[in-house]
Amino acid sequence: MSSRPILDTQQPLLKVEKIDVWYGPHHVLRSVDYELYEGEIVCLLGGNASGKSTTMKSILGITKLRGGSISFRGERIDGWETGARVKAGIAPVPEARRVFPEMTVMENLELGAYTRGGDLSASYDKVFTLFPRLKERVGQLAGTMSGGEQQMLAIGRALMSDPKLICMDEPSMGLSPLLVQRVFEIIKQLNQMGVTIFVVEQNANAALSIAHRGYVIQTGKIVMADTAANLLNDPEMKNAYLGKL
Repeated sequence: MSSRPILDTQQPLLKVEKIDVWYGPHHVLRSVDYELYEGEIVCLLGGNASGKSTTMKSILGITKLRGGSISFRGERIDGWETGARVKAGIAPVPEARRVFPEMTVMENLELGAYTRGGDLSASYDKVFTLFPRLKERVGQLAGTMSGGEQQMLAIGRALMSDPKLICMDEPSMGLSPLLVQRVFEIIKQLNQMGVTIFVVEQNANAALSIAHRGYVIQTGKIVMADTAANLLNDPEMKNAYLGKL
């Protein structure tokens, strides 16, 4: 995917500045900086225990900061509760999908729209156009669906909040290579629909193949940042990450 040009005068949709996170005595994120601009797909890459998921949880307010700031659409949100961040336009697609297994497909989608009121028919139409299988199975319990179907439901649930930014944590985890390819095609489709996407991934090749830009995190620090094309061709990236994450 070609790099999306960014104007210096453009305000970031999401700006993370020098955030620090501790888990007890462990310094998990160390002065982490990154930013996303409207219309981008940006990926955050790294191995196990690198700080990827903690970074995502910090955006959503699940993990509290010890220092630094997070701004969304020009407003600081690091003191907000998770529900307020979702209402402002940030939607999560959590690691391992985490649908509500004892609820139906429709009930899961309804929960995705809990911060909204009014007529949701356009949102349902969008979800069912993107995922016709979900429309066929609106009454099925989510826990009885395959991993790929649950990932579709998790993405559909996020769309129901009418987000400006979707944060995806390891969307390829536990899926077959064919389904991984399908999930990343869906991410591109969402982006073409006008949604900015932040993807936390171990599958570096797949993530960089659809992203505009990427960051690499190692032991809680950002160690590389560049366009996706440059990262794919960077010798250090190839030796250390590509094919190994």
